[in-house]
Amino acid sequence: EYDSIKIDQLDDLPAAEVAVRDYFETKGVKSFIMFPLVSSGRRAGCLGLEAIDRSRTWEEGDISFLRIAGEMFVNALDRKRSEEQMKDQQVFFRKVIDLNPNFIFAKDREGRFTLVNQAVADAYGTAVDGIVGLTDADFNSDKEQVEWFRRADLEVLNSKTPKLIPEERITDAAGKLRWLQTVKIPIIGPDGQATHLLGVATDITERKRYEEDQRRLE
Repeated sequence: EYDSIKIDQLDDLPAAEVAVRDYFETKGVKSFIMFPLVSSGRRAGCLGLEAIDRSRTWEEGDISFLRIAGEMFVNALDRKRSEEQMKDQQVFFRKVIDLNPNFIFAKDREGRFTLVNQAVADAYGTAVDGIVGLTDADFNSDKEQVEWFRRADLEVLNSKTPKLIPEERITDAAGKLRWLQTVKIPIIGPDGQATHLLGVATDITERKRYEEDQRRLE
C-alpha cells in the first residue's frame, strides 16, 4: 500500500490502469516515479519525479533521493502538526483556568509567578501576561501580607508537603481587603526537589462578612 511506484515507460503500467495512462499521456509524461508520504501510519500524499518527452530508466539513486526528500517533508509536517496540537492544548488550558473563579497560580522558589489565571490578574489589577515573572510584592503594598505569603510558600517548598491555609488576607488592586482559603501544593521535579508550587485559593470574603454579622447579632 505504501510502496514506491517506478514506471520507466507508460507501457509498463498494468492494462487495467487505462485512466492513469491517459492522464500521464495528456501531460506528455513518458515515465515517472512516485514515493508515498506516510505520517502517523497514514498516507499524507506522495512525492514524485516525471520525465517529459522521453522515457527514463529510474535508478536506485532516484528512489533514494525521493525517500530522503519525502522523510524530510513528513518530519516537517509532523513537527508542524505537533506544534499546532500543542498550541490548541495551551489555548484550551488557558480557557479552562480563566473560567475558574478561584485564584489559580504557580510560583518558583524566588516567589515569582510562573502561571496565573484571570482571577489572580483581576485581583492585582493587571493582565495575565503582566504578572508572570513578578512577585506579590510588586502588586501588594501590605508588607505583612507579602511576608505571610512568602513564609507559607517556602514552608511548602522546603517541606515538600501540601498546606491548607483556612484563612488568609489579601489586599487587591482597589485597596479592598479580601479573605481567601488557600491550598498550596509543591511541584516536585525529576531530581526530587520542589522547584515550584501550585496554589488554588477560594475567595471567602462573603462568608467572613456573614460570620461577622452573625457575631454582632449575638
